[in-house]
Amino acid sequence: MEPQADNNLQSNVEFRNLDTQSPGHQTVISKQGNNKFLLIILLILVAISLSLSFLILRKDVAQPKITGLEVALKTASFLDKTFKLDGSFVSGFSCTKSSGECVSVPLSVEQPHIGQAVYGYYILAEASGNQSFREKADLAMTYILDNCEKDIRFCEWNFFPLAQYYFDTHDEKYLQQGMLPPAEKLLTLSSTTIIEANVGHKLASLYQATGDVRYKDRLIAVAEDELKNWPGDEDKFLHSIQISWSIFLPSYNITKDPKYLNAVEVFFGSFNTSENLHKFGAADSAVRAVDALLSLSLISENGAMYKTQAHTVLQDLLYNIWDTPQNIKVNGDYGFLNNFRETDKAVKSVLFNGWLIKLFVLMKDEVFLVGPVIK
Repeated sequence: MEPQADNNLQSNVEFRNLDTQSPGHQTVISKQGNNKFLLIILLILVAISLSLSFLILRKDVAQPKITGLEVALKTASFLDKTFKLDGSFVSGFSCTKSSGECVSVPLSVEQPHIGQAVYGYYILAEASGNQSFREKADLAMTYILDNCEKDIRFCEWNFFPLAQYYFDTHDEKYLQQGMLPPAEKLLTLSSTTIIEANVGHKLASLYQATGDVRYKDRLIAVAEDELKNWPGDEDKFLHSIQISWSIFLPSYNITKDPKYLNAVEVFFGSFNTSENLHKFGAADSAVRAVDALLSLSLISENGAMYKTQAHTVLQDLLYNIWDTPQNIKVNGDYGFLNNFRETDKAVKSVLFNGWLIKLFVLMKDEVFLVGPVIK
């Protein structure tokens, strides 16, 4: 029993010795504890940093970046499939998503509309330095002018590139053979048709090319009527985009009257792109909005805000309707689908894709993401 008592006594002495250790020794123990705590915190921070780095790297890998010019060039590879050696185009392709098959659709006789495709090639040639695009645009312009003599609708539906060629080259043939043949008809159209058929830009161009005030007066008459009830109701959202782009902006361009610019800014100033994208139904309303926003970015004091809004809409189009190998919608051929609807049928039109080439060229140095959204 005595050895056990000695052990207990020794233990008691050891505990007393711990209790009566010098303050300096206690400080050492405290510092060791603090160091362990700091090491744990450091390891946690390193783990968080590595996790965030992994997520960022994963996002960059899954969503490669691309410039506006690169988008335009890739979309032009789709447009090339619609172009014919005589300068004409097919209207586009009708596709089945489940099979990935697409069938070409011939150009409409009633609406032989290839103007945006021609202008897409035209503006892309200057932006990229690749003159093969200009050669295709020139060939298409010859095709349009030749057919204008047979059917005035070729001039009417392809007015935009005709006007652009005239203003850039000052070649009278584009005015005399292309812009003027449908001019008298445009003056007789109803206000509703002028709005819905994008005639406002045509009237403004005719006034700028000829100085004939009849074109200006007709456009301004429509604009003044629309100002009386501006801005429109929420249920007229798409109509307001159309008025802003096709009536108020060209009216401002030829008059410099700030009330027309203010009217557009009133609408787009409260234009929340994130909340309103779902209202675009057909994607052509989205491109009209972008066209208007990019025009505003050049003439408004709030230009940076409008350019940001345009970028948001274009990014949404890339995610949702651009058919690429990274984000296949039908066959990954770099063509844009014409609508957002989740159906098995889809259309890729020459008009729509040509228009988007123009818009992405105007945003050529901006950076976009490709592929589905990572959540």
